[in-house]
Amino acid sequence: MSAVWRKSYLTALALAVSASALASETKADILTIAAAASLRGALDEIAELWGDDTAISYASSAALARQIEAGAPFDVFVSANSAWMAYLRDRGAIVDYTIVEIAGNSLVVVTAQDGSAAPAEPWPEMLDTLPADGRIAVGLTQAVPAGIYARQALEAAGRYTSLEARLVQVDNVRLALRLAARGDTAAAIVYISDALADPDVRLLARVPSHTHDPIVYPAARSANSDNPSADNFLAFLTGPSAQAVLRRHGFAGVP
Repeated sequence: MSAVWRKSYLTALALAVSASALASETKADILTIAAAASLRGALDEIAELWGDDTAISYASSAALARQIEAGAPFDVFVSANSAWMAYLRDRGAIVDYTIVEIAGNSLVVVTAQDGSAAPAEPWPEMLDTLPADGRIAVGLTQAVPAGIYARQALEAAGRYTSLEARLVQVDNVRLALRLAARGDTAAAIVYISDALADPDVRLLARVPSHTHDPIVYPAARSANSDNPSADNFLAFLTGPSAQAVLRRHGFAGVP
């Protein structure tokens, strides 16, 4: 087992323990949601609008999918890509007919607000303006959706091989964002919604959407959920109130 996958496994295990503890401490009628880390903030606000009791666990889609596969007591899963939703669908861990796409997103490169990196420039030329030894924070490029998209974009630009040693791969996109915001890395490749959520970063470049797979956020009911609110919440996510929140946080809405 590689160091990257061992780290991901341990993270998933720790989160699964937390999820089990959460379930034992909350009422059975509380809607439990496993959501991609990039939805923090937007989904909190949507849950407030929803009104009923919810408990949301945020982590990478990869870690959450493995928890759900292992039987973690979540009612709803919201992924940052279709691949992890398909992973659970193929294993019977989510209810296939409940899958809905709730949002889209786009990639950007950010740096610390007070950093020394050059002003915003086109992708991928902007990469050449980073310090020669400057590190770039990304999600795990083999597991975390934002990292997978970032790798695809770097490969499309012909830069992945030359930059791979300088990539700082972390467990979720919000961690990558914080590394750049603190100046621990020269830059980070994150979602535009992340960049808008953090006043400590500034934009260096927008990554063209044609350089990576479409960024979509599917949601579905977990196969082990018997919470009658789950399907109603999924419908609420595609309704006008929730969609307005997502757009305000920088996500692309659904048609």
